[in-house]
Amino acid sequence: MKHTGSEHNRTEAARKRFTLIELLVVIAIIAILAAMLMPALQQARETAKLSSCLNNLKQQGNGLNLYTNQYDYFPCAGVTIPHGSLLNAGITSWKANIAIMLGMPQGTTTGYSDEQKKAITSGAFRCPNYTLFERLPASYLIYGGGYAYPYISGSGIRGNIGKALGYFGKDDTTGKNVALYSHVTEVMRPSATIAVGENNDHASDIATNTMKSNYLYAVSDATPVMGRHSDYSKMGLLWVDGHTSAMANSEIRTGKPIAGKSAGDNKYDYFTMIAK
Repeated sequence: MKHTGSEHNRTEAARKRFTLIELLVVIAIIAILAAMLMPALQQARETAKLSSCLNNLKQQGNGLNLYTNQYDYFPCAGVTIPHGSLLNAGITSWKANIAIMLGMPQGTTTGYSDEQKKAITSGAFRCPNYTLFERLPASYLIYGGGYAYPYISGSGIRGNIGKALGYFGKDDTTGKNVALYSHVTEVMRPSATIAVGENNDHASDIATNTMKSNYLYAVSDATPVMGRHSDYSKMGLLWVDGHTSAMANSEIRTGKPIAGKSAGDNKYDYFTMIAK
C-alpha cells in the first residue's frame, strides 16, 4: 500500500518533533548546566566587587599619602578638622580630610554642603557591597559608605595606651576629648598596620550608631569586624604603606589585652594599629 504525499509529510514532521520525554531531558540538562554555572558567575561577580573595593581603598590611600606628606600626621577622627575649614566634621573628619586631598571642596565652617556629603559617601568612599543606605535614618546618611578608620577605647592622653591612627582620647584631668594625632614616625610597621577597613554591617545597631558606621568596631569582645565580601568572610583593607589587600576575618590580628586595664577598656583592642 503506497503512502500519499500528505501522509509522508506528516510522518517526516513527527520525526522532527521532540517527544515530551526528550523535551524534559533537554530542560533537565539546561537546569543542571545553569546550576553548575551559577556559583562560578556569582564568584566572578563578587571578585569584581572586591576588586572595585580595593580600587576605592587605593584612591583613599592616595589621599591619605597626600595628607601625611603635607602635615606629617594622620587624620584624627571624631574631632574638628584643624586643617581647612570643615570645622564641624566630627566623626567623619578622617574621611573629609582625605576627600579634601582628593579634590573635595573645603566649603564653609558651618558643616557639610550637599556636594561634600555626596563626596564622602559615594565614589571612592562607598564599598560596592555596602547596602545599608536604605536602613539609615535621613540624619545618618552622611555616615554611610561602608569604610572605617582605626579607633580604640580605653586610652587617656598620658601614655597613649592603645593609641590608634585616628584615635581621639580624653584628658585624664578634665575628661574632655583631646585629639591624639599619630605622627608618621610612630607607625613602625607601615605594611602591617591597617589604615582603612570596613565597618561591621552585622552589628545590630549599625544603622543608628555613628561610631560603628565610621570606626573599626567589633560586635563583641570576642568577635572581630566581619568584612562584607565573599559572604561576609573577607575584608578589603588599605595599609599605611599604601598597598591594599583582602583579608579573611579570621586573619585580622587581634590586639593584646592592656596590662592594668579593665575588660571594658580592652574591648576594641582588635584595632591597635601602632605596631611597634
